[in-house]
Amino acid sequence: VEYFDDLAIIYFQADALNGQKKWKQDWKKILNRHLLQELGQVPISQLTQEFIVALVMKKFPKAKPVTHGNYLSYLKILFNFGVERRYIKENPLRFWKKKLQPQKDYNLDLETINLIRGEAPEHLAFAIELICNTGVRPGPSELLALRYDHVLWEQSAIKVFAEKTSRWRIIPLKSAFLEKLRTRKETSESGFIIEYKGKPIQSMKRSFR
Repeated sequence: VEYFDDLAIIYFQADALNGQKKWKQDWKKILNRHLLQELGQVPISQLTQEFIVALVMKKFPKAKPVTHGNYLSYLKILFNFGVERRYIKENPLRFWKKKLQPQKDYNLDLETINLIRGEAPEHLAFAIELICNTGVRPGPSELLALRYDHVLWEQSAIKVFAEKTSRWRIIPLKSAFLEKLRTRKETSESGFIIEYKGKPIQSMKRSFR
């Protein structure tokens, strides 16, 4: 395969056979609308990381850095597909790595959260604190699925599995919150970060009402 548009067609056709997920359908539309024309004008062997990164920045000038990173990650996946199937020799984004976004400062400690929740139960108060420190989605797919073995202690981060993309994402943690997790881990009975009376929680719908 010489040009990117041909590789993209093969990639999405192969993906459709496996049941294309919604996020890939959305990405296909974005790719066709904003990037395909310029990426398809240059042979893949002549595409460079600098050109591709600059193109994404130019096409989405108002997008946040995390969005730029997502689009470049999707392109890297597509190029990797080409290399693995031997359609192309090298991935022009092989040396590109997505940067971890700094954790936002919400300025919410456990005492403040408890005041907000009106003297909430301890496990609920910590669940809210966990959400504020990681941005995970409330519910069984992310928040309630988090375990202590998902914490990357040496990297001061936690890995979260996103069902929407079927991929793990890495979220940086503040040192103070990391130490709080370390302390709670010592008394955990289930291994889950959010537990009640030593057992994992299946749902918090009643708690959030």
